[in-house]
Amino acid sequence: TKKITFSFEYLVTGKETCFFFSYQDGDNIYINESENDTFEVNITENTENRHVKGTFIGTIPGYENPGSVDIPNGNFDITY
Repeated sequence: TKKITFSFEYLVTGKETCFFFSYQDGDNIYINESENDTFEVNITENTENRHVKGTFIGTIPGYENPGSVDIPNGNFDITY
């Protein structure tokens, strides 16, 4: 099972609005921390109609597990 979780500021766009991003692949969890400059989330749309759109790219280090995961070209388009 693979899972992505992220938190972002309401109605704000840009590369600094996402303050938490994690990727889980089975038992392995990878978390982007704010000081990590090898991973970028760019919120390109964030509307009052609860629609968020953006991209993510880079390397996320493991959380309580060795290694990291490379994401070469991620994107999302979500209505919540």
